[in-house]
Amino acid sequence: MAILITSLFPQSAGAEWIPPEPEPVLQIGQFDELPLVATILEAERKVPPKSIEDIIREELGEQFINISRCESGLKQFNEDGSVLLSKTSDKGLFQINQVHWQTAKDLGIDINTIEGNIAYAKLLKEKNGTVDWKASKHCWNKI
Repeated sequence: MAILITSLFPQSAGAEWIPPEPEPVLQIGQFDELPLVATILEAERKVPPKSIEDIIREELGEQFINISRCESGLKQFNEDGSVLLSKTSDKGLFQINQVHWQTAKDLGIDINTIEGNIAYAKLLKEKNGTVDWKASKHCWNKI
């Protein structure tokens, strides 16, 4: 028992206890010296983000890439950063009509974002197929 106690608490055996050295604290500006952080950041730069087409393909299928291409030119935003809005009050990638805006909002879907526009288009697809985009069928049915 004495061996156990002295190995756990060396000061009890008469030896002077010396606290361990504290871990060094990183200062602002030292992060660029960390190889792991640099490696992770470099890896993130090399992985290309998913394209709008890739996301639409995964969420809705190939046909909806064509629908979005015809409806909005695969654009959610104008050059100035505002949401693409048609003369008939249709918004974004899938030109979601104003008759759907309140429903989308009530469901917590923000059609002003790429993710929200795609999510609401997915909901419409599940409910109605391609009916909500029949006005542009002459375009996307050919592609």
